[in-house]
Amino acid sequence: MEAVRNVNHINRIDSQNREIKIARDNIKELSVEVMEALAHTIDAKDEYTRGHSVRVAKYSRMIAERLNLSSEECENVYYMALLHDIGKIGVPNEIINSTTKLTDDEYAVIKTHPGVGYDILAEIKSRPDLSIGARWHHERYDGKGYPNGKKGV
Repeated sequence: MEAVRNVNHINRIDSQNREIKIARDNIKELSVEVMEALAHTIDAKDEYTRGHSVRVAKYSRMIAERLNLSSEECENVYYMALLHDIGKIGVPNEIINSTTKLTDDEYAVIKTHPGVGYDILAEIKSRPDLSIGARWHHERYDGKGYPNGKKGV
């Protein structure tokens, strides 16, 4: 009788573990879908670069894979790249879709989008890496990038 109770208990635990795994997988899938929807929303604002965020994310993941990063690190790189331009939400459409050379003032507004993106994504406490990708994606090794003109290693 005790053995039967133990088997039933183990079966219940196994069933609960399967349910937890399914729920965790569903939450992960939903998270990815929400991130992709946000990326599409951002890209829809910019007529010229439509699809940019998804392309950057795919290429970034391919580079991460070639660097032999773990599958988790490759996923993180993909998500950071997918949302790197979320700060463009704060840039007026007239500037984003300008067909003429930007004025210095307009370019200054464009240059705010990494900081805006950082502020937005910093609210996601479970994924602090997302905000880092947004904050620094326009920096350059030679120091000519923005927002901080970081240089070197």
